[in-house]
Amino acid sequence: MAHILSYLHDIQKDLEFWQTRAEGSNVRKMYFMIFERGPLAFVDETVRLLQQSVAEGYSLQHLCRSASAHISERITILTYLRCSLASFLAEVYVEVDKRGEELVKSPEKSLPSLLVVMDGLFSKLEESIGSLPLHNQNNSSPDGGYSHRLAFHSLPKVIQEGSQWTDCEISDAINLIYQNIQKLESYLSFAVAKYKKPRKVTQYWISYTCGAVGFAACSMWLVRHSSLVGSSDINNWIREARDSTLSFFNDHVEQPLLSIRDELFETFRKRHESAMELEEVHLTSKSLHRMLKAFSEQTEGQKLPEDASDQQMLEIVMARYEKELMHPVKNLLSGELARALLIQVQKLKLDIETAMLELNQILRANEINFAILAALPAFFLSLILLMIMRAWLTQDTRAEGRGRVARLQRRLLLVEIEKRIMQYQNYIDQGLENDARCMYGLMLYSLDRLYLAVERHARATGEWPWLRQDIIDLAKPGLQTTYKFKVTSRMERIVDFLERGVEAEDKMNKSKVFKLAKGFRGRAKNCIRIARERVEKALQYSYRDRRNKKRDMRSLWIQRINAGTRIHSVNYGNFMHGLMKENIQLNRKVLSEISMHEPHSFKALVDISRNAFPGNKNVVHAPRKVAVPLSV
Repeated sequence: MAHILSYLHDIQKDLEFWQTRAEGSNVRKMYFMIFERGPLAFVDETVRLLQQSVAEGYSLQHLCRSASAHISERITILTYLRCSLASFLAEVYVEVDKRGEELVKSPEKSLPSLLVVMDGLFSKLEESIGSLPLHNQNNSSPDGGYSHRLAFHSLPKVIQEGSQWTDCEISDAINLIYQNIQKLESYLSFAVAKYKKPRKVTQYWISYTCGAVGFAACSMWLVRHSSLVGSSDINNWIREARDSTLSFFNDHVEQPLLSIRDELFETFRKRHESAMELEEVHLTSKSLHRMLKAFSEQTEGQKLPEDASDQQMLEIVMARYEKELMHPVKNLLSGELARALLIQVQKLKLDIETAMLELNQILRANEINFAILAALPAFFLSLILLMIMRAWLTQDTRAEGRGRVARLQRRLLLVEIEKRIMQYQNYIDQGLENDARCMYGLMLYSLDRLYLAVERHARATGEWPWLRQDIIDLAKPGLQTTYKFKVTSRMERIVDFLERGVEAEDKMNKSKVFKLAKGFRGRAKNCIRIARERVEKALQYSYRDRRNKKRDMRSLWIQRINAGTRIHSVNYGNFMHGLMKENIQLNRKVLSEISMHEPHSFKALVDISRNAFPGNKNVVHAPRKVAVPLSV
């Protein structure tokens, strides 16, 4: 049955093409007849058009009628062929589904009856599509050995009721069924090839011909100026173009980049000449430690322990230094002030060397960062080129592919299945068995396409076992239509690769969000996440209040009219009833404006309403509450 489904798919594609051509205008049909059926058809139609123009004077109508007849013939035959194959597929599926359990339990008993039913279905299919006019124009295949008139082999009538089939008879019947399937495939291949849509090369042969002619002209021009005919023009042009390109690249690309690179890394090149090494810092530190220890031992008059820290000895030096500064000139010549100053100089030297070492490490890290930043543009450019190449090589807009277009194709397949389930149920309710059988076969075809489209994605996500079972349930003829609709809705809601994706046009971009959020407080006007939430909520409020505003304005108009009528001892309801009886069709907005700005005109309307409705003459007002003064 896979081959029949494949032919059904080809027939469906060809039928969609011819239906699209049939829906076009007459000019489009004539253009197709002349320019989109190949060069031979172009010559034939042009000659026929000229002959009819000479003979009858005006032949565009004939060309339009011939185009419509050409397209209608293919639509009729392909539709009939599709319906016959779909009915055959439906009957085979129903019979196999009916005898499925029996075939598993006792194949010896149920297989002969199934083969007899299959033979009857082939005979019925022969009567259905054997009458198609495929043999009228071509009675044999190109090799002259096969006639395209469909004729299946039938089982011999040796089977009696209640008799048992031998293994040899079963194998002969199975081989006969396989021969009928091969005949059906050959017939379908011929029919589909005869009435299929033109190939792209045939359909766009004018564009390809113009391209080929242009390519040939360019080739001749190149050969004329090449070294093959003794000319050096092309070599000179190539040399000049190469020199111009290299000079432009050197002047505008390479030299500016090299100058920027030299300026950036000049600091790092100079740093290597006078870089501070860690050994020099250690030597300075040891020298300072020895000087501090000698000065401290001399000052204290005792030997210090080996684990004495530089900070402790430095405190001793500073204390001595403060005493020596009491008489600086005297102590500078005969005291310990000079040694203390030398220790201070050594301490400053150590601090400077330590700072230089840390700065050296920072510059080294910056050098690495600059090198990485210099390599990032080339890396990102290479990555973008690889992504573009991968997207171009793996692009697939069919239902089996990935992406938004493929997801939309799968959703359309699911919608097509729902539509055909509903049409099948309608035909069953109306008693149209042939149409219902045809629609059931088309539903099986759509389910097979959905099966092939979702298999790879469902296996990747782990949803394949129960999704496969749902597709099989949709194909079962005995299930109720309501249950099938529940299955399709569940598939649409739950399955990830069948859900509706977020379209780009469904989501506002940043500029539109910030434009709507202008004037909001806080981060709601410049933070995209918060601004999007506030704008969506504001749009919901505006949608609600646009409707509430109409109610509020109507209430305001009624209050104004009622206030104006109460002055003249008439209430609102009686006033409007009187105007309605007098057929005065002024709305409440206009009446409220008249009551505020034209009191005399409004009084005339009140008088008209009072005369038209006698109930307006006696109006009983509600008693007003009088404020009672409080006695102190």
